[in-house]
Order: sequence, then structure tokens, then C-alpha cells
Amino acid sequence: LAGSIYLVAANAGTIVQFPTSMGSYFVQLNDPGPTATVTNFQNYVDNGKYDNTFVHRVATLSTSGVDVIQGGGFSFDPSIAPGTFTSGSPALFEVNTEAAIANEFNESNLRGTIAMARQGGVIDSATSEWFINTSDNTSLDTIDEGFTVFGRVAGDGIRVVDAIFALAPNDIENLTFANPVLASVPTINHTVGDPIGIENLVTTHGIRVEFSIDNEAHDFGSYAVGSTTNTTFTLTNLSGAAINLTVALDDDIDGASPFSITTDTCTGGATGDGFTCQIQVDFSPLDGDTFDESFDITIVGHNVPAAIISLDGVGQEIGNPAIGPSFTDLITFGNITELSLGEKTRNLVITNYGDAPLVIGLLSLVTTHGIRVEFSIDNEAHDFGSYAVGSTTNTTFTLTNLSGAAINLTVALDDDIDGASPFSITTDTCTGGATGDGFTCQIQVDFSPLDGDTFDESFDITIVGHNVPAAIISLDGVGQEIGNPAIGPSFTDLITFGNITELSLGEKTRNLVITNYGDAPLVIGLLSLSGAQAVAYEIQDDLCSSATLTNFEDSCTVAIIALQIDSTLKEATLHIPSDDPGGQINIELIANHPIIRITPPTRVPAEEMGFGAIPTNATLTQRLPIQSFGNTDLVFGSIDITGVDSARFSIGPVDECSNTSLATVDVFCNVDVKFDATGLMGDAFALLTINNNSPLKSAFEIELTGTGDPTLGLTITPSVIDFGQLAQGGISSIVVTLQNDTTVDITIDTPNGITVSGPDAVLFGPNPDPSDCDGVTLLTDVPCAFTLDFSLASMPPTELKTASLDISTSIGTQSVPVSGTSSTGPIIALSTPQLDLGTVNFGDTSASQSVTVTNTGLAPLTIAAISLLGNDDPEFIASNDCLLGPIDAEGGTCTINITYSGIDTGTDQVTLTIDSDDPLQPTIGVTLDGETLAPLIRVTINGALVVAGSGDAFDFFVGLEGVAESFTIDIA
Repeated sequence: LAGSIYLVAANAGTIVQFPTSMGSYFVQLNDPGPTATVTNFQNYVDNGKYDNTFVHRVATLSTSGVDVIQGGGFSFDPSIAPGTFTSGSPALFEVNTEAAIANEFNESNLRGTIAMARQGGVIDSATSEWFINTSDNTSLDTIDEGFTVFGRVAGDGIRVVDAIFALAPNDIENLTFANPVLASVPTINHTVGDPIGIENLVTTHGIRVEFSIDNEAHDFGSYAVGSTTNTTFTLTNLSGAAINLTVALDDDIDGASPFSITTDTCTGGATGDGFTCQIQVDFSPLDGDTFDESFDITIVGHNVPAAIISLDGVGQEIGNPAIGPSFTDLITFGNITELSLGEKTRNLVITNYGDAPLVIGLLSLVTTHGIRVEFSIDNEAHDFGSYAVGSTTNTTFTLTNLSGAAINLTVALDDDIDGASPFSITTDTCTGGATGDGFTCQIQVDFSPLDGDTFDESFDITIVGHNVPAAIISLDGVGQEIGNPAIGPSFTDLITFGNITELSLGEKTRNLVITNYGDAPLVIGLLSLSGAQAVAYEIQDDLCSSATLTNFEDSCTVAIIALQIDSTLKEATLHIPSDDPGGQINIELIANHPIIRITPPTRVPAEEMGFGAIPTNATLTQRLPIQSFGNTDLVFGSIDITGVDSARFSIGPVDECSNTSLATVDVFCNVDVKFDATGLMGDAFALLTINNNSPLKSAFEIELTGTGDPTLGLTITPSVIDFGQLAQGGISSIVVTLQNDTTVDITIDTPNGITVSGPDAVLFGPNPDPSDCDGVTLLTDVPCAFTLDFSLASMPPTELKTASLDISTSIGTQSVPVSGTSSTGPIIALSTPQLDLGTVNFGDTSASQSVTVTNTGLAPLTIAAISLLGNDDPEFIASNDCLLGPIDAEGGTCTINITYSGIDTGTDQVTLTIDSDDPLQPTIGVTLDGETLAPLIRVTINGALVVAGSGDAFDFFVGLEGVAESFTIDIA
């Protein structure tokens, strides 16, 4: 990462923008989450300590055991010229870190998550450095209590992270610190050994955008239908710059919404730093329903996710009361005995479940008296299992009266079965009469299955004259029909032996298992062979001929041997007679036959050839190798493509297989299959059929699939190319990066693959032409970079020049706009946009640093004013020679010298503002930073050597640099 990191408020946690030179991506912080870690990261962002940093490390699974990109540890001097980092260069710096924080691991290091880096083996050592996991690095969860994840890459930003991860790493440790961390820095368009500069690093540029809102959601609760309530949200701009906002409901509700924005002082206009505005939302429920909605707050003109504010509410209709007692029809008290002290209590709760008042009258009792009623039965269910159709089995249930009184019972089947029931009650000594306490009776139930089906039924035992639920006894059973045997050989229609060669010792064996899958004994006759080549086969170890397989799933085995007589095709038939009503089984035997095989080797009947997702309007060709795997010639017929999308697939340009033959084993031929996604925005399917003489797959079928995706293509960075001002006769250059974001290779056309078109095309062009990217094939996520120049001849001043950069590739042409402005007047340029005066002790003054002002234009530049803006301006002092007169054209310079004094402890920042007569940049600024350390007591002793035997006096000077309760002086 280099340049700056920017914060953006969002309802699901703070969003942090990383605008890199490879494209922007956003990270959503875990808010709430690991609190100290998130706060620490935000502090580094707020204090600008990630400004002008860069991605300084790429680690891969093969080299380090993890796949990550890492940043936040090193920064650079943005004023240094391209390609000028050298050994010992002061252009690279370590980030000035805060105190280390405690580890807060609570989430796995999965792909797309961001976590804090640490010192090796030191758990609580995280400061400024972070890393993003480009794969699932779960091993990091168990090392030294785990690495703390504090956010996740949002949306499709992981594609930018992947592009950075794919860059070639470079060892630049010898340039500054001899630090091994800089031994694997991802670099752009750089060859090892060549000079390296800022343009070769992954950098970021942009402005910080941030606002806060006092509440990210509101629940209105329940509110009466037809009434209105409201709430107000307050938003504060914390960006340091003016931002333009829009506020809008999302219309998530079908039909009319009960939510409305009635006051909005945020939408429109320029809202400066510190600006606050209000949004009032009304809730007027239309009916008795539950509603949820949201509204968005968007920063106009910035690629920043909208803040989404959630709204909830319930409409409460005024209707009728509804009584709800906790007991409904019956309250039972069981037995009232001495153990219950002569009474039992049941607490009854009555509730109003309606939406109007419920008025309750006087409660009253109507009493009755009864006795304890209870009986037991020895089995509450019975499963008869499987039983032959036409036969009968039975079971008996015994019931005992334990009620302490006589009870009268009835027993009856429930008639749950349509038609005649296989269950019947054949004995019942329980129904009728007075059955006294301790009395037992029996109920016999018969099961006589009528057919081969599954049955379930029940019968009830009821106490006559008592409000007691009936006892329900479940019955189950299955009818087993006595039917036919069913032969089941393990091979059915065909046994193949492949090729019989010397390597197979002159024979191959196939063991055949024959099983009885019927419900009657299976009698097998004598197995036999027939056919002109039956002599090439033998039946051995025959345990099946004349065998009887009595029971279901009984089986026998027999071996069929194919002999090596010669290498010609051998065909015969195996006959298996039996009393299976289906008749004799005939199995074809084949050896030394042609076999077709698709690479990779497989003999699955259905294959698939997937082209994946490619850009709409692109084409992709894949090669299909076909192999002869048999002992005889493999002869091909036509190769056909059929199906609803067959027009999108075609054979060629290579087709070595159609209507040809392969004479020897393991010989290949190749067929090209082309997928055309022109105009396709979705999936396409077809069927490829390879007609051949293999007895196993005479029509070998392969499913063809592909997808046309209009979102895929070539990413051009920057997406808008603006050279800014350029003096007549000058030349300016910008590095353009091309990256393949598809799943297919993309080839840049040559010649004329990279061209410029439009009204001012003659002023722009690749350097050299053709560029280094012409004719290059870009693999997935692999970039290519080239230089685009803007050069000026004589033309009117301050005239905008426009054109289009066109990239012509194997998937079509893509374009981005190009512009630049010519000038014959003065042009102001600064040596740096930011100057850090460093850290000083309280009361001290920093060394002077300078900002160089250069006039790159064609007319003298006049500086009108130089000022310091900000609350901390007393700490900074600026002197200059820029106000002495005009600065010469074409390279004239002046210098502004800055010092920083430690007046108040803490960090200070102001803006150095320069006003000039540059027509396009009348005001330009430089950010100045400094930090004053908290003071300490300092004691200085001025003295001399004391000679033995004599005395001397010493002067003590105490300088106040801070506060200390006490100090001591040791004299030795």
C-alpha cells in the first residue's frame, strides 16, 4: 500500500479505502470486533501514518507456508525522481509506530480477511503492519495464540488484492535498511538489476473521505395504524474537505411504504469539514403488519459504498379483545390424599391476546365428585413383521384395572385402512360388564395379510362414562407374497476382457456372481458357450450349473476365462438357463476389441468439456486428445455437435480424428472445439458425439458447457488518463497497466494492438511504439504495463486536448478516455505534497527542511502569497525567497524553508498555502507535520577533575523539560 488509506462510515462497520496503483479496494472493519486492534488501525489512518506507504511483502505457500500481501511498515519520499532508489538512499523509511497492542484473536485467517502482523514469537507485538490473506491460511490461527483478524475485503476488491499478489517479487533490501522484510517486494514492470523507483511499487493516491452518523438503525416499535411518529438522524462531516451528499429511501417494501423522509438538510450543496445536518424519518403504519426498510447516504462523485441506515416498525390495528386462559377445557387434580394435605392447587392465568380492552365477568364454580380411574396394558404397540399372504398370526394384550373401583370398558378397531383390514380382534374379555379393582382381561388381535403390502392400524380401549382419553394401541405388519425366483447375474448383457496379451499371461478372468433376488427357490441349468469364437473362452470353477439358490439373496460364482489365441476380435455368448419367469440370460463376451479413450483417461459414459466463463463477445478454443486403447483398429465416423446451443460450438481448426482410424494402441488424434460467446450473457449447452467402432461406446458423448459474462474483460489502469497541464514543447508520461480478469488467455493484437484515436490522437501515443505489450498474451490475473506519452507542439494556451486509448485484443477492443491541457503561461510544481518535520523534544526546534517551487511553464511565475493555515501554525516557521520577484520560465525555482518548534506536546499539522498566477492552479498546498515529545527533567553538571587531597566546587544547571516528582545525583 502506498499513498493514503481513507475511512468511510458504513452501517456494518467502518469501510477503509485502499486506492492503490493497481486499482482501489475497500476493507470492512469488524466494528464491533477486536476493539483495540480496530482502534489502533484507525489511529494510524487518522494520523496519516499510512500516507505514502507501499506493499512491501508478498509471501506464498511454497516459500513461507501462507499466501499473503503485507503493508503498513515502510513509506517513501514521493518527491524522488522515477527509477532513482539507490543503495543507502534516504527515499525509503520505516513507519513511525505507536505502542504495541494486545493480541485479540477471535476469527479465522480465511481468504480476503485482513489481520495484524507481529514480531516473530512475540504475541502482543502488533503495531502498524497488516496483511491480507489471499487464501485460507488457517495455520495462522494456531501460531502463538493466533493472528488477529480485524476486517475483510469488501465486494470484488479481492480481485485487486489478487493482482498485487500475482506481481513478481523483488529484493530491494540493499537499498536502505538491509532488512530481510524487503526481500520480497511486489514490483510493477521491473527487471531485476534495473534501477527501481516509485513507479515500480504498488502505491495509492487520493483524498480522505469520512463522515459519521449518530445512529445506524432505528426501531419504531409498535405504533397505531393511522398515527405518525418520527426520529431524527444527525450526520457530521469529518473528512477535512467539502463533500456532496444524497439521501434516498431504498423502496424495499412492496406497495406504499409507511416510512418517509420529511426533513433532509444533508442532500445537495457543499458540506464542509465539521458540517452537521439532519434527516427526519416519519413512520405512519398503513395496516397491522411488520415493516423493515432502509435509506442510503451516498457521497456524490466518490467510489465509496453508501451508508445504509435500517428502519423497522410494526403497525398496531385497533380491533377486538381475545381471552386466553392458561387452561382451556379441563383442569385435572389427580388424587387428593393425606400426602397432599387434603388439597391441591392449580393456578389459572387469563390473558388478553386481542388489540382492544378485555372485560372479564365474575368467575364461578360448578362442582362434581369422582374417583380415581386408572388401568394398565402390558404393551402399547405390536409389529407383526413380515408374514406370508394368506396365512394368519396373532398376539394378545393383557389389561389390568388399577383404579380402585369398577370400570366399564369398550374395545374397537379404528378402521384406519381403506378396504378390508388384515387386522381383527378375535378374543375380547374386556368389553362390557363391571370390571373391579385388580381385574385383568385379554384382547387377542389376528394379522392375516391379504396381499404384499405394508399395513398400519390401531384399536382403542375406552372407559365408558368417564371423560378420560382412550388408550390407543398401534398395530403394524407386512404381507409377504410367495412368488417367483429372480435371477441376478453381476454382469447382465456384456462382459469385456480388453486386450489378451503376453502381459496378461495369455488369459484374463472375469468372475460372475449369480444371485436369487426372488421370493422362491431359483433353479439354474447348465451354463454353456456359443458363437464362432466360443473356443476362445472357457467356463471354470462353475458352482452355478444345476445349482438351486433356495432363499432370497443366495448366490453362486463361476469364472469365465478369455484365452490368448491371437490378437483379433473375439466374440461369443454365455447362456445361463434357469426357472426365472423371464427366461434364459444371454451375456455377450468380447475380447481384443477397439476401445476409445478421452484424455485424461476415463471410461465413464458421459464426459464434460467445460469452457468456464469468458467475456461476452469472446471466443475460446480447447484441444481434445482422443486415444486408441484397444488391440484392434479404432475407426472414427463423423464428430457431431447437437443441442439447443450447438451453434455456439464448432469443430476446428484442428480435426485429426473425423472419418479416420487409429491403428495401434496408445496412439492419439486431436480435435479442437471452439466456444463462441458473441452476444451471449448466460450459459450455453451442447452435446459432442464421437462416432466410432468401439462396441462399448460407438457413440461417445461429451457435454459441452460455457458461459458468456459481460462483466469480464481486460482491466485498464488508470481507467481515466489525465496528464494535467503541460507546457508547449514539453512531454509527459503515464504508466498504463493492463490486467486479464478473465479465465481465458487474452492476446494483445500486433501490430496496432495499442493505438490512440480521436480529435487530438496525434499528441498521444505509446512509447516505444509499438509498445512492450503489443503481441503479449496475458494469463489470468497477470498484468502488462506500457508508457503513454503526451507531447505538445505550438497551440493556443490552456486548451484541453482529448483522445481515446484503444486496446485491441483477442476478445475485442476496449477503450479509456485520455486528456491533457496545453499551456503557454506559468505552471507551478512543488517538490513534495507533504513534509514531515519529524519529532522534537519540548522546547527544541527541528532542523530546517525545504520545499522547492519550480516553474515548468513558458512564462514567468509570480508568487502572490505564502501562508500557514491551521490551529497549529505557531509551531511552524516558514522563510522563503519566492516573493522577491517572478520565477523564471522553463525550470526557474525558489525555496521555502520550514522549521518546527516544540511548543505544545503532541502531533501538529498545518497547510503551507502558495498563491500564484498559474491560471489552472492559483492555489496549491503542502501538508506539514511535526510531533513534540513530552518533556523530562534534565540536569547538567559542569565540573573538573578533583585531585586527591583537595576540594573543588561544581555548578548544577537544571533545565525544565517536563515534570518529575524527584531526581537523584550519584557522585562516584
